[in-house]
Amino acid sequence: RSGSAVIKKVWCSGEKTTYTIRTERGKELRLTGNHPVLVFRPDCMFKWKRVDKLVLGDVLVNRLGGRTSTNLDLTFARTLAQDSWSYRTRKKTETLPSAMTPELARILGYLTAEGSFVEGANRNTITFSNTNQELIDDFRNCWEACFDFSPLGRTQVYGKDSRSITDVVTTRSDLAIWFEAIGLKRGTAPTKEVPFSILESSSEAKAQFLRAFIEGDGYLSEGGVGGLEIKLASKLLVQQLQLLFET
Repeated sequence: RSGSAVIKKVWCSGEKTTYTIRTERGKELRLTGNHPVLVFRPDCMFKWKRVDKLVLGDVLVNRLGGRTSTNLDLTFARTLAQDSWSYRTRKKTETLPSAMTPELARILGYLTAEGSFVEGANRNTITFSNTNQELIDDFRNCWEACFDFSPLGRTQVYGKDSRSITDVVTTRSDLAIWFEAIGLKRGTAPTKEVPFSILESSSEAKAQFLRAFIEGDGYLSEGGVGGLEIKLASKLLVQQLQLLFET
């Protein structure tokens, strides 16, 4: 877990039955039954478990933070987005980011915390909403660093206190496909999760994601005594955030 190790001894234990582990993201491991793998338990603790004791639904730990830069290759997502458009409009899609950057990591943090990306009639619409103008401005600055077009902005009034909430909105089918391809989860608060492109990026990208997410969804407890608090409807998102904090 802490990095590379030197092999000091090798021996043969004879022929053994092997097992192939295949994860939902297509990764595979082929191991003997007595080989231990690290799993992440529902109580947010780690445990070593023999391969022959694994069951469907176990969460295997994948090494994070191994990258030294934020340049996670995202060209596959751009290709998917290009394929969704006609030849005449495909050139627009060519400007979509092909690698993870600090600004893109922050965009994903903001959208995971305060974004709307759902199925249905508005499935190509992505919205970031907030009352804090500094966050709105930062979101726009990050957007302009990643994309060559500006999202729309509109101000609406919500709630009994008549707070002014600004929505930053974009509606493009290729962009929706691109965001979904890099792991932005469609759905409502209970189904949100950390995009896999963040989980597989560098420590810098994870830090930028967490910074934006906390600015959007975190708050100090009453009097600041209990420190930072985050209350979420998605149990998986809570577990993933804990992993990010540890890496």
